[in-house]
Amino acid sequence: RLVRIARKARARIHVLHISTAEEIAFLERHKDVATCEATPHHLTLSADDYARLGTLIQMNPPVRAARHRDGIWHGIAQGIVDVLGSDHAPHTLAEKAKPYPASPSGMTGVQTLVPIMLDHVNAGRLTLQ
Repeated sequence: RLVRIARKARARIHVLHISTAEEIAFLERHKDVATCEATPHHLTLSADDYARLGTLIQMNPPVRAARHRDGIWHGIAQGIVDVLGSDHAPHTLAEKAKPYPASPSGMTGVQTLVPIMLDHVNAGRLTLQ
């Protein structure tokens, strides 16, 4: 719907926090009106990590199955993802330790974005360009 409105208004849109492979496929078809952003946590974590990290990785949109993380990496490789953003939403450890749904969504991002993304560069998944 938003793409349709953007086209009608002859405007461009920017979609934040891409978290699914389907969003990447959709945005690939609409690059003429849409740019998008991915976050380090959606490029690094998967739903398998909930067993180990629990509510520490509770966020919106949620961390999803590995196929979605891989789809976002595909979007980066193909030039579909335009921006890497932090989605900085810090909470205290005491707040995050609360059981779901009492725990807040979000996690730090500003101080972790560069080191996490440099790990991906070192692993060959990303370049400094």
